[in-house]
Amino acid sequence: MKIFLLPLIVMLSVVEASFAQKPADTLHWKENKPLAWGDFKGKPKNGMSGEAFCLIDAKYEKPNPLKKTKFKIFAVWDKSKSWVAPASKTADELLYYQVLFNIYEVHARQLRKEFSETKFGIDPEKTFRAKYNEADASLTEDTHDFRDETDEGANIEELKKWDEKVKKELKELEQFHELGM
Repeated sequence: MKIFLLPLIVMLSVVEASFAQKPADTLHWKENKPLAWGDFKGKPKNGMSGEAFCLIDAKYEKPNPLKKTKFKIFAVWDKSKSWVAPASKTADELLYYQVLFNIYEVHARQLRKEFSETKFGIDPEKTFRAKYNEADASLTEDTHDFRDETDEGANIEELKKWDEKVKKELKELEQFHELGM
């Protein structure tokens, strides 16, 4: 049994190392780097004009009980899973996806703010998970409202209202724009 186990462990180590060296095709939200059509690399699907894949990546570390809990929170855009049909590539469509990504950044900043005001204690896992889940529920609600009120970007007047609203929220949370705390 040991003879077969060693090659398996070596093979898994090589596979793991090769994945670790290959960067994911994602980008973190940056104020001076708006989305561009090159950020949509996914394969278009029939019957749809486009699809975005965003997430909030949140991690924490507490090296030992005497150290303060540190966390990193990013609004992330997945280029390989986001796509737009060629006929749908308009300035308004790009604005729609940018506002969506901006909403994710607003919620990342809100979570950074929340975590900066939280006492995590010796074991931060439970508190971290609870606050992350609350933030995720709020983000889901906001993205549904955004999609509904803008008719998924077709209502340009509402889209521009959302754009202004979200820009204002980003400004109000500007002190929490840091990538990690």
